[in-house]
Amino acid sequence: MIVDVHVHTPTQMETVETQWSAPGYRGDKQYKRNVGWAEFQRDMSGVDKLILLGVAHGSKTPNDDIHRYASLWPEKIIPFCAVDPTDPGVMQELERRIEGQRMRGIKISPHYQSFAPMDPRACQVYAYAERRGLPIAFHQATSPMRMGPLSYAHPMALDEVAMAFRTSRSWWRILGTRGSRTRSC
Repeated sequence: MIVDVHVHTPTQMETVETQWSAPGYRGDKQYKRNVGWAEFQRDMSGVDKLILLGVAHGSKTPNDDIHRYASLWPEKIIPFCAVDPTDPGVMQELERRIEGQRMRGIKISPHYQSFAPMDPRACQVYAYAERRGLPIAFHQATSPMRMGPLSYAHPMALDEVAMAFRTSRSWWRILGTRGSRTRSC
């Protein structure tokens, strides 16, 4: 079984005109910024399951889109709720999405959302996930974004989280930097 654990939502139902990223935004390549539903389905046809997620900024989340697309392809899409622990309404958003819409995991990003991994606001999210047996996807890597301290993106920044929430099902994604190489041991 092939499972893609890092898939973002299509940007629109129909692709009208291709939009490209600004030159130099992410290294030396430009990437397509808008993808329609049909193109998304074609691109994802080779995987058995995919985890659909995004990044929340304050109360602005991609969760409506995640829920909508997951409803269109429930046999393939596993929806994850994107929350920002710094948002005062974070716990209500989790309840609504996890309990009401049956999203199956949580996505957060200390670096993009500018919070220290052991911030008490983040710890309430970890505790919620731990009580319900939900996985948390952490975005832990360098980025062209300048939203938070780079130290929040370092994988070792989650050491205290792992020690404090030993029974949680958290997992880290996007570890390392662009251009870094990985060797098998």
